[in-house]
Amino acid sequence: MQRIVIKNFGAVKEADIELKKITVLIGEQASGKSTIAKLVYYFKTLKEDFFRELLEESLEKRSISYFSHICKEKFYNLFGSTINLPQFKIRYYFTENKYISLSSNENKVLIVDFSAEMQNKIIGYSNTGINKMQEKINNFSYEKILIDKEKESLIEYLIDFLNNLFENNQIDFLYIIAGRSATVSYSELFEKYLFAEVQYKIRENTNLSTKSRQYNIDEILMLEFIKRTTGLKSYFRNYVSIENFITDYAKNKNNLNIVLKKLNRIIKGRYSVDITGEKIIYSNQEKGFIPLQNASSGQQEVIRILQDILISIAEESKVFRIVEEPEAHLFPSAQKQLIELLSFLINQNEDNQIIITTHSPYVLTVFNNLIFSKRITDKNPDAINDVNEIIQQEFWIDSDDFSAYNLGKTDDNERHAQSIINEKTGLIQQNYLDEVSEKLGNDFQRLYSIHQKSFSRK
Repeated sequence: MQRIVIKNFGAVKEADIELKKITVLIGEQASGKSTIAKLVYYFKTLKEDFFRELLEESLEKRSISYFSHICKEKFYNLFGSTINLPQFKIRYYFTENKYISLSSNENKVLIVDFSAEMQNKIIGYSNTGINKMQEKINNFSYEKILIDKEKESLIEYLIDFLNNLFENNQIDFLYIIAGRSATVSYSELFEKYLFAEVQYKIRENTNLSTKSRQYNIDEILMLEFIKRTTGLKSYFRNYVSIENFITDYAKNKNNLNIVLKKLNRIIKGRYSVDITGEKIIYSNQEKGFIPLQNASSGQQEVIRILQDILISIAEESKVFRIVEEPEAHLFPSAQKQLIELLSFLINQNEDNQIIITTHSPYVLTVFNNLIFSKRITDKNPDAINDVNEIIQQEFWIDSDDFSAYNLGKTDDNERHAQSIINEKTGLIQQNYLDEVSEKLGNDFQRLYSIHQKSFSRK
């Protein structure tokens, strides 16, 4: 089971988080949810950086020190210099004996350590027949077709090696940012200017010395998200409507229709896109349609998540997703539909994985119901049909695949991550779910007491 352990980084003073197929981080603003999510994203996407570098670099650079260099460069590009950071330690466990550690010493120098098992894997990789493959690719006396075949073999080998090194087969990584409506509410021309500006800022930051680099991960995540949404819009423009896309698509029609049904419920209409732009077509013909950039903030915030779910299921992608505040600007019933769809996506493949950051106890309640549905039918298979009438089986979650943490303050006023899962039941602790409603209820009781006293004085 993969874990991340954090000490004294950003808003997080201490955290030990088990990362399952679905992991939920809940807490107040500035409690460290995004810090944890971004650190996990850093480690999960190292596989992509290793792949790009190893495919291009010369043989002598394939060493422990070079792998360490890749980790350092990525950290500096995302989180900036360690000069102004307090001493910290972060360790990501791919397995119990396979991990990467990041820390800063008293001189504010970034240290990267690989566990012995990871080092052995890297050394073993460097000593294999892959060297001969690379030599053939670099030998221009070979015919191009032979070079292409050798490169194809090299790519396959690299993928297998990195999947084994990082203990996952995920190939599609995306951080779905908060404020994603920016890719809807502004014109495509503005989006192009924004993309160019962000790209320029990232390039300038990368060119600085490591001591001068600034915290840049938000811009990088924005850039990647804009790239993805631009592709999504272009993709759906070929079909005009999602219904047309599903009709033309050769496989997964049943699953795609499940997504479509919920998508239409959430956005209260049908999504369409053509040369005039994106729009929501209402079922009530009198209402007609509304351009997406004029739609409600909830519709704008959720549409990119829904599009991503649909395409990921259609292409049977092995995905890793981080979704910030999926509940943003959505009514509770729409939140329920969206959480069920995200669970549906994760259930499509054993490698699929998601981390959700949220402020909403209601999101936790929806997840709890999905876990409880599976638990009921595991203990009583005869109840499957009855439970399925309430919550479809496709959305149920196995408790072994779910973890949830509250990032709250301890008695010493420091931020720590605390599991809110009941170990016996696998469900979210009821006292945590009741905490918010109890506080509101207590406030009401106190107000009502004052109200009664005011009448008794008359």
